[in-house]
Amino acid sequence: MKHPALFLAVTLVAAISPLTIRSQVTTPKANADESAAVLRKKAFKLLGSIAEQVGSLQSSENRARIASNVADLLWEEDEKLSRDLMQSVAQDLRTWASEIEPDDVEDMRELGTLVKLRSDIIGRLAKRDLEAALDFLRATRLPAPVDLAGKQRRGADQFFKPEELDNRLELQLAQQAAGKNPKFSLQLGRELIMKNLSPDLLPLLSELRHRDAAMANTFYKMIVEQLRETPRDPETPATALSFELARAVRPPAVDEQVYRSLLGMVLAAAIRSHCDNQGDAPPTQDCYQIGYLLPALEKYYGSQTASLKQWELSATEVDRMEGWERVREVEETGTIDEMLTLAAKYPDLRDHLNWAAMQKAETAGDLAAARKIAESQPAEASRRSMLARVEELHRWESINAEKLTALQQTLSELPNDEQRTSYIFEVVRNLAENDRKAALGLMDQAGQMVERAKSPRARLVGQAGLALLYGMLKSDRGFPILEALMPRLNELVAASIQLDGLELNYVRQGEWNMSSEGIVGGILVGLAQNAEYFARIDFDRSVALTNQLQRSELRLMAQEKIAQGILAPTDSLSTKVTPPVRVDDFRVRDIRY
Repeated sequence: MKHPALFLAVTLVAAISPLTIRSQVTTPKANADESAAVLRKKAFKLLGSIAEQVGSLQSSENRARIASNVADLLWEEDEKLSRDLMQSVAQDLRTWASEIEPDDVEDMRELGTLVKLRSDIIGRLAKRDLEAALDFLRATRLPAPVDLAGKQRRGADQFFKPEELDNRLELQLAQQAAGKNPKFSLQLGRELIMKNLSPDLLPLLSELRHRDAAMANTFYKMIVEQLRETPRDPETPATALSFELARAVRPPAVDEQVYRSLLGMVLAAAIRSHCDNQGDAPPTQDCYQIGYLLPALEKYYGSQTASLKQWELSATEVDRMEGWERVREVEETGTIDEMLTLAAKYPDLRDHLNWAAMQKAETAGDLAAARKIAESQPAEASRRSMLARVEELHRWESINAEKLTALQQTLSELPNDEQRTSYIFEVVRNLAENDRKAALGLMDQAGQMVERAKSPRARLVGQAGLALLYGMLKSDRGFPILEALMPRLNELVAASIQLDGLELNYVRQGEWNMSSEGIVGGILVGLAQNAEYFARIDFDRSVALTNQLQRSELRLMAQEKIAQGILAPTDSLSTKVTPPVRVDDFRVRDIRY
């Protein structure tokens, strides 16, 4: 292992961050428990203080990031303030975008960060107010990069196409609206048809079909009408849409005459694509989809389809294609039971569906259901593989003398304390929910290893890891570790800023850029992402800790995360992830708070 300490730092962040499985740590509801109500009041007061200070930050990125988070958290408490904050966020995003130089590699990296942040903000705002989210999207449209002469910069559009990005975001909004406001969803869908006649529209149609059949039929007719009016060349998005739409929805789910009209366009497209082998040009990829539609084409157009018979599929091939259509649908919106029912109907797809069902059960935290699915798998090789995965998840839920002996044996075989500490941290995460006593005992052992670490880097990341895991275990033993660590972190932040740009990039617009680059960035991200643990143990002490941070942008972000931990819509805290982070999986990642 070339970089054990760096591996440990990233492992800590990845291992403790809320990723895959969320175990339930239930706390009293705000209206039912006085202490919870007090905590919520403190959290709102803290957010109000942050809202007053955020405008003083230099970086438009940091202002937008922090203010948008605060607006989301304050929405139900003070909607007017939240809407005002979102207006300032929109202006900050526009300012940030105007400062990006498309010819600068680092700036184009920042563009990716901007695009991601904007998308996240729109998604959160849509949960509050769909129309406000759409207005925000349109108020923050990103211009295509241009030079002073007004010409698009050469090559810039190869990876950044603002119009396509906004079309995708509007589609997501329309899908999100389908259940709450089908009329809004349909209106937005109508506008998108005029701009983006492609298979990207199909998920919206599918969502409407699940929510409102009448609206779905109206949307289907709109698409067909627009296809009729749009010239189509072979292998274009509009042609692909006509083929996929004809496959995806059929009578009686849609009007038969409209479907017949769509098939007429498919037939014409097949002829244009030389699927009838007429002319010198070879058939296109479109022809391979004709076989599945041929029975329906023959029903409505009879002898006109004779030249396409060469593409006819066998009954087995048709059945398999229908199966994959159902698989795609059930994976998007189906339940575990629906997946298992479909697996019984399509034996050839059983392996795929059973794995998908088992993974869905794992994600829901239902390992008993995951095991039952694995045990029912008929193929021996798949059953062994699935059961091995489930056993890995169960392995460290509790510990006994035999397991403890095996663990100590494994530790003795590892080459150094850094790897032993990393291994103990991994086990502790998995023990946290069901065997807290054993987990705390192992933390004592890890603490001894960290204290005798000779490398300053190993000691730093080890101390941060100890503090975070103690917080996860609901122990206040993490506080003194962090209190002792804060002065050192301030020194390292100041030194990193002085070295900014030599190897790593910590600063943008004069402020810390909130990424997890390097050891220092990784530790700060880990502390911020897991502030909820400390807030629930001792809110006031947690805030006092953040007040030791000398840089205001770091202090405000950490305090916002503390408030978020108290006001989160769910009372579940992440205690473990799976599968464990391994050396082979290690990648330096750019994670933003």
